[in-house]
Amino acid sequence: RLEGIFEDIFPLLITHMTTSSDVEAYAREQGLAVYYSYDF
Repeated sequence: RLEGIFEDIFPLLITHMTTSSDVEAYAREQGLAVYYSYDF
């Protein structure tokens, strides 16, 4: 784990697509920032 090594950890998930809206909701509930690759 990186906790304790770095002060500010910004967990993120970059994906092309998800098969269900539940996947994105679950990731956000876990504290992950969700981005789609086509946003970049």
